Amino acid sequence: MRLHGINRVLPVRRMTDEYSKVRRAEYLSALFRRQRIANVLDDKPWWWGFARLCATTPDEMTIKHNAFCRDARIAVKETEMTDAAHEEDMTLEHLIYKRVQSYVLGKTERKYSLSWSQVKNTPGQQEEYDDKKKKVAREAFLAVRSRTGADFVAYFTSTICSVPHGVPESKYLEIARALMDPKEVEKVRSLTLLALSAVA
Repeated sequence: MRLHGINRVLPVRRMTDEYSKVRRAEYLSALFRRQRIANVLDDKPWWWGFARLCATTPDEMTIKHNAFCRDARIAVKETEMTDAAHEEDMTLEHLIYKRVQSYVLGKTERKYSLSWSQVKNTPGQQEEYDDKKKKVAREAFLAVRSRTGADFVAYFTSTICSVPHGVPESKYLEIARALMDPKEVEKVRSLTLLALSAVA
């Protein structure tokens, strides 16, 4: 049997707890699951490496793949990025998710004159709304994955932030600080791509 490598993983409580979370999530996308497990073993944050993964993988395996989008939604819920979170408790992950969600829903309503409140009671229109929402999310996903550094920051501030949002000013400044910090930009980019996948 040919081995590509061998290593020993020392059991650390935090790592085993995180691995248990990944197992309980029952991810359907092998690509998504592999990245999450690699992050656990390398002791990296859950979002680590997803920007590179999305930039180097065909969109048929990411934003256009239902299993990948489902897994992104599950991972987002794991990190407690829910609508019920108090404003003062919002983390950067939560703030970016809310910003992306506002952009996708707002752009869908503005571009196609469709909102969830209009279609929620009419099943035929729900499907049309979902298709348009996915189209908006995919366009943004492709734009984000092709941009890095200052190009990504310019796109995020001019496009993702172009739709009104309900984030308080102090928390909005938190996003701005992360975008101005070269060490944090890749984190924001990874979280943006994951959020777009989750919302799609």
